[in-house]
Amino acid sequence: MADKRELLNRIERIPAAPGQLFVLREYNSSDAAFEPRWYAFAALQIAQRGCRFVRLHRDLEQPSQLVTFDLWQSRRALVTALQTLPDKPIVSGVAHQTFLRLAQHVSGSRQNDNVAKVGQVVSLRHFWLKVGSERQFERLWTESAKHESQQAGCLHKRLYRDLNLPTHYVSYSLWANRAAPDEAASQHAHYQSQHTPYPLTSPVRRATLDVIATLAP
Repeated sequence: MADKRELLNRIERIPAAPGQLFVLREYNSSDAAFEPRWYAFAALQIAQRGCRFVRLHRDLEQPSQLVTFDLWQSRRALVTALQTLPDKPIVSGVAHQTFLRLAQHVSGSRQNDNVAKVGQVVSLRHFWLKVGSERQFERLWTESAKHESQQAGCLHKRLYRDLNLPTHYVSYSLWANRAAPDEAASQHAHYQSQHTPYPLTSPVRRATLDVIATLAP
């Protein structure tokens, strides 16, 4: 009975949103068994109908910080998968889980390079906005992203909106290699200094992640 209640609780936490659903999970684990257990679970996950991809990332500055990123065709697909997948497939528990929808996409210097590959790097950014400023923020972010995406090594930049907290956004920028985001940031700094700042309520939370694995059907 306890397992059934836990499953129902997990399902209830999934927002009732139409269209594709992205799931971002952040872990803090130094357990050497984390990765092999994740691979075993990911193989089961990607076999589920409606699972489009699963990815594993590691923070380049804090190796104990790991991030997984999944895409599901719909809420229904994720709910159905939860009913068959193991309850606790990973050694350490989820530190934080965020359900997202895609808000904006900006192509990079390589127009058709949209699939994250091992060895590439992701700039992950969390933004918390002032209430009512969402439309302004999306416009400012898109303008900035279009400028930065012209830098060599930028594959794409995507902005996601938290389905449970509309004033929380996450940007996921994919880069060809480790040097690319730092070089782009240096060249992009002048643009940022000359344009309207984002309407934030707290500082941006930043992380640079290595793409460790990416699986697709």
